[in-house]
Amino acid sequence: DAGRVSVLGGFVSPYAFTGIATRVNSSIATAANGGTIQINSGSLEVLNGGQISSKITIGSGRGGDININSSSVLVSGAKSDGGASAIISGSSGTSTTGSGGNINLTAGSVRVEDGGYLSSATTGTGNAGDISVNATDRIALRRGAIEASASGGGNGGNIALSAPAIQLADSSRVAASSNSSGRSGDILVEADSLV
Repeated sequence: DAGRVSVLGGFVSPYAFTGIATRVNSSIATAANGGTIQINSGSLEVLNGGQISSKITIGSGRGGDININSSSVLVSGAKSDGGASAIISGSSGTSTTGSGGNINLTAGSVRVEDGGYLSSATTGTGNAGDISVNATDRIALRRGAIEASASGGGNGGNIALSAPAIQLADSSRVAASSNSSGRSGDILVEADSLV
């Protein structure tokens, strides 16, 4: 299995060509799982193509869970070559059979903007992981996405969003879909104000 990564800090910012990652990427099929990523911070910003990622690129292992507790979270922008800022736990590659890991995000405010996204998707036959976002103030998406989708035969994951105010603007999307034989996941939204 990939190792566990724990980050404790007042301000954490993977930026541009940097990131925080655990990965199983072998030349032979393996059942190893992605490692868990735990981040406890005062503020977390994932900017200009930076990524937080625990994924599987081959074999039957499961993507690692990503657990984030922060006063504020911003995922925004892309690199010059188009690679977007993201928080990802999943499996990629048609030969993978493992499921995506879960993303659990708790914060005061969460903003996903300008091409940034959260994803627990799978492209092989495994099921997508679940995504839970809880904010005490607001969740705001502007040209951003939250996806728990399966495109290779697995089931879509479930998405739960909870905050006093939730805003989706400028073609933002929340998707828990399956593009093949699997079933779509459920989406639960709890908010006093939804725009």
